[in-house]
Amino acid sequence: MTGSATRTRSRATVAAVFACASGAAHAAGVDAGSATIAVLALLLAVVLTMLHRARLRASDLGAQASEMQDLLTRARSEHDEAAAEYEAERSDLAARLEQAAQREAAHQVALRAAQNDTLTKLPTRIRMLEDITRELASARRRQTRMAVLFVDLDDFKRINDTLGHAAGDELVRQAGERLTACVRSDDALSYAHEPAGQDVARVGGDEFVLLLRDTGESAGLSSVATRLLEAFRKPFAIGGFKVQSSISIGIACFPRDGDSAETLLNHADMAMYRAKEAGKDGFEFFSPAMTAAATRRMLVENGLRKAVERGEFVLHYQPKVAPRSHRVLGAEALLRWNSPEHGLVSPETFIGIAEDTGLIAPIGEWAMVEACRQMRSWLDMRLHPMQVAVNVSSAQFRDDNVLTAVVRAIKESGLPPHLLQLEVTENLFMKNMATARNSLSYVRGLGVTVALDDFGTGFSSLGYLRQLPIDALKIDRSFVHHLGTKAEDREIVVAILTLARALGMKTIAEGVSTIAQHDVLSQMACDEMQGYLFAPPVDATTMTQILRIGSITPGSLDNLALPKPTRPGELYIPNESGRDDAQFDSKSTMVAPLGMSTI
Repeated sequence: MTGSATRTRSRATVAAVFACASGAAHAAGVDAGSATIAVLALLLAVVLTMLHRARLRASDLGAQASEMQDLLTRARSEHDEAAAEYEAERSDLAARLEQAAQREAAHQVALRAAQNDTLTKLPTRIRMLEDITRELASARRRQTRMAVLFVDLDDFKRINDTLGHAAGDELVRQAGERLTACVRSDDALSYAHEPAGQDVARVGGDEFVLLLRDTGESAGLSSVATRLLEAFRKPFAIGGFKVQSSISIGIACFPRDGDSAETLLNHADMAMYRAKEAGKDGFEFFSPAMTAAATRRMLVENGLRKAVERGEFVLHYQPKVAPRSHRVLGAEALLRWNSPEHGLVSPETFIGIAEDTGLIAPIGEWAMVEACRQMRSWLDMRLHPMQVAVNVSSAQFRDDNVLTAVVRAIKESGLPPHLLQLEVTENLFMKNMATARNSLSYVRGLGVTVALDDFGTGFSSLGYLRQLPIDALKIDRSFVHHLGTKAEDREIVVAILTLARALGMKTIAEGVSTIAQHDVLSQMACDEMQGYLFAPPVDATTMTQILRIGSITPGSLDNLALPKPTRPGELYIPNESGRDDAQFDSKSTMVAPLGMSTI
């Protein structure tokens, strides 16, 4: 219905109401005007009521609309919050998934790194142990034999230090390739079935392990090891240099030498070290005696570490005398380990282990400082000045340990540098001529003198001797021992004395123990003598008494109750091989046997 029709209808309705009201008023005899007013009042009331109701309805509708608006606002807010929460959860889940993926990727990288060497691309120790374990199970099942070969590059540290780490890495890489080529090409290394894993692994800096399956008797393994040795006698081409690096091999066999991967690997490692001790460029089979030697070595090493901490080392001094006047010209400081369990232990027992473990640095520095301190003490007592000689191992020249020790010893003691002498062996120069020459030149620049110990027993080259900063040659006791009985030893000593004079060097004969030796050396005009004929190594207190006397003739110190010379057979120091070789050293005083008891 349109608005016009509605208005027309409303007017008609009002007109009808007025007509009805007029009729009713006429019938009742009421004035029409009054009736009309009444009707209008009524209509007004009705309209007002309707308007009121309309306002109420409008108010309700507004409230409802406002409530609906609030509901919509809350709903929208809740929706936005839910959406934001969902997005945050989705992002967090995505981040966790990404982190999990990264961890897994890192784990795979670490796993590959743990199982595969990045330099040589060969398996690592972890993977080789897994392969050995798997092959052991197969060997037990099939009742066959297998062997583990532990291979170590000889003199790798010298090459690495001389040519640099890059050259060392290249040597290791080529060594891995050469071993792999040997395994793949040599019929003796082949096997009837396809391998489950690699046969060559790098297990250390310059250490490799070979796994051989279905091996026969030891003779066959010896043939394999010999061919490997021959392969490494060919030089490596590294950085424009021809580098020679032989190998030492240790062999352990299943089931004879062990029934687990770790045991076989450890036993092969022990055998490899025995091959190195035997002169390198060779191989050794594991034997049970090596376990005892390794245990003994471990006990000595542990004892040495405690000795360094507790200060258990002492110095003994063996005088050097003039051949004719017998005046004391100097003394050699000789290291002893005063073990609480074993008494005085000769250095031959522990120096090699100290060098291998790096303990030689603190031990050697202590000996240097103590010798200079004691010499300074003798000077302060106004005893006749003499030169004290300290033995220095080639291992002490690594990382400038010797230079540090010399400077510290002179500075702390206040000893005049010319009263200190370093005794070195030819082995030092064979390992690194340039470094050794530079270090000793620096030492001599301080005023310290240098003596070449055990001359004639190593690689004695006139060419290198002329280049070296050497002040004195010590004639080895092996030539002095038969000086009065063997003509060839006499000629060698004459040659050494003539050479020393030509080069302007002093000569010191060590190991002099008989009058005959003394007389011959005196006739040859040897500068100094040292040995049991005059005095054994003695402690600082006894050496003080000797210095007060000032000179020593054979037998003149009998009233001092000095230690008697040790005859061969009396001094028992078990060596690394477990054999009962008696060792005799004229530098040694009485020392206790070092057995297998806990150190």
